[in-house]
Amino acid sequence: MQPINNKTFRTDRIRLGASLLVFASFLMTSDVQFAFGKVAVKAFPDSLREVEEQERPDYDAAALAEIELEKSELDASKVGFFANPKLVALFAAYEIDVTDGERRVTIPFRLHAPETIREGKRYPLIVVWHGVGESDDDNKSQLSHLQYGIRSFYEPRALDAFVFAAQCPRDAHGWSSTENRYGIEPLEYAVAILRALEERFPIDASRVSALGICSGAGATLEAEHRYPGLFCAMALCSYPANEYEISGVNAPVWTFGSLEDQSAPIDELRRMVARLRRRGVRTLLSECSSGHDSWTNALRNEQVLAWLGRQTGRLSAPPPGATLYADRAPSEIVWEYVAPFAVLVALFVFVEPRVRRRILAYSIIRSNVSAQS
Repeated sequence: MQPINNKTFRTDRIRLGASLLVFASFLMTSDVQFAFGKVAVKAFPDSLREVEEQERPDYDAAALAEIELEKSELDASKVGFFANPKLVALFAAYEIDVTDGERRVTIPFRLHAPETIREGKRYPLIVVWHGVGESDDDNKSQLSHLQYGIRSFYEPRALDAFVFAAQCPRDAHGWSSTENRYGIEPLEYAVAILRALEERFPIDASRVSALGICSGAGATLEAEHRYPGLFCAMALCSYPANEYEISGVNAPVWTFGSLEDQSAPIDELRRMVARLRRRGVRTLLSECSSGHDSWTNALRNEQVLAWLGRQTGRLSAPPPGATLYADRAPSEIVWEYVAPFAVLVALFVFVEPRVRRRILAYSIIRSNVSAQS
């Protein structure tokens, strides 16, 4: 075996350190870009205008019970749903000008305001992120399914908050794509509008929460990743997030899943919740049996809108009667804890012998150098 030159090892270590420094600099630059958005998108608060007033219907208890049982109507022209007009009436239609530095466009959105706004009080804001099927140009479809939670808008002190719903254009390729009629990421202009609303309305910026449905849950997590601390709480429906997507989450999370959902398997949701809890994130999980649809349960049975409206950054108790999943299957424990150690053992046992000898030789040299010093 050829003797190992200490000087060569020292040079290699310097080169490795320099490479790691360059790589770390790249990662930091990328994080900064994500933290402030890929493009500096800005909304102009002075351009905010109401184009359709909010006329709050006077529904009695019987009418509310009937509305929340009305199923969302399928839109045959796309894979999505129409918004329930009885719910749409609770949201005023607005427009605002937005720019990315190259173009200035007018973006429509919907906003629900508290029934009574008291002077000097600041209110929570709930941001609704819709699923891919509700992308449209009607400024209504983004409210699909919210009729299931209509009681939250009426019950005394249940939802004393603003509710904001932006919409992806019909030709959009997702919340994070610029390939749409505006040429701006819907996620970015939604956050820009959110900032403008905080300037124009008595909104408590520390109490902004989010409800994400399907791909909208992914947009919720991406927004939190780019703008850390944007939300004080999140409700995620039918979306098994990966490690990257949850890496920036610190706020409380309530996750909803269905035992029969093939698009968002319940085992993946449970593993996601386990990872969040292990990172110290306060997390709840509710399960139902309704195919690819956990939002009906979240809005109608669990009253998630009322829960979001109460959040302050600390996990408050869910509404009375909420059903929560707390236990973990043995297979999850094996996957989360035993598998990583098994991989390490396998790497050490089956690694190429010459590489193993070099690793051991390097460790011996380090020990000798430490002893001499």
